[in-house]
Amino acid sequence: MEIIIGRDQQTRQLSIVKDGATKHYGQPGSVPMDVSRHHLSLQPMDEGKWKIKNLNEQNVTFVNGIAIESKN
Repeated sequence: MEIIIGRDQQTRQLSIVKDGATKHYGQPGSVPMDVSRHHLSLQPMDEGKWKIKNLNEQNVTFVNGIAIESKN
């Protein structure tokens, strides 16, 4: 399973794609334009942990206040 998180291009809502189904969250216009349409992915790992990965080298994602490219 992989979860893709980003910004809906038309409504600028948070977009989450899981198992091929897309859901939008938040008010229209609530996600800044610097969040890409496919910003990051989450993949489950062993022992209840997750792997987070930027999907574009220009994306900036923070984990505990630190910018990351990929983090387990």
